Amino acid sequence: MKRVLILLFTAVVLSSNDCHKNDPLCGNDSHEALTIKNNSNKRISYAFYGYYPDTTIYGDHSPAYYSQSFIISPGSSHTSVAGWAGCFESVFTHNTKQWICFFDEDSVEQISWETIKLTNRGVLEKRQVTLDYLKTNNFTITYP
Repeated sequence: MKRVLILLFTAVVLSSNDCHKNDPLCGNDSHEALTIKNNSNKRISYAFYGYYPDTTIYGDHSPAYYSQSFIISPGSSHTSVAGWAGCFESVFTHNTKQWICFFDEDSVEQISWETIKLTNRGVLEKRQVTLDYLKTNNFTITYP
């Protein structure tokens, strides 16, 4: 129930956010969402980390903590929104680079988050993401 209330509150806040309309980077050709596709035979989850070039998995942001909607079944996809930034063109201003980490969801459910952070067990891939990467791939990130 708590998770449902948090998701509902987040949806209301994001839907009422007009700040990005004043951002010159978020014009008619901007992208408020991107697609994460799972072309593997495993259930995966993912997380973005913005401390490039540091590839360390940090914080207590275990994918297991997030909603089940962040778990992507084989052959499926998930839409990720830019949130408060309004569009991904704004997120990646000034040649910003981030990492997307793909996790084996079965491992995440069995291994402690501290073990994953220290050993990278359960990490399937860490991939650098830039605005050019997103444009080249039509704002779709495909695993593998």
